[in-house]
Amino acid sequence: MEFNLIKIKGLIAQSNLSKKDKNDFLTILAKAKDEELKNIVDLFEKDLWNIEIINNVYKAKKEAICNKDTKMWENILTEEAKSLDTIENI
Repeated sequence: MEFNLIKIKGLIAQSNLSKKDKNDFLTILAKAKDEELKNIVDLFEKDLWNIEIINNVYKAKKEAICNKDTKMWENILTEEAKSLDTIENI
């Protein structure tokens, strides 16, 4: 396992996500290259609440794709932009 993924695994373990959500989220993040995970490590280390925010966005996008709901997708992108602005200003 790569260094940043190990750090993310530890941070996710500390989060309030359900066991299933933790496993699902880690499975998705494990597909990224380790160097791509550095910014995520920084974000999660800044505040564990960011794990829940990013996971919720991921789950919502997955639902929109599965349902082929373009309106939902557009709403998610709008809300995601607002969340990222909030995260950056923390």
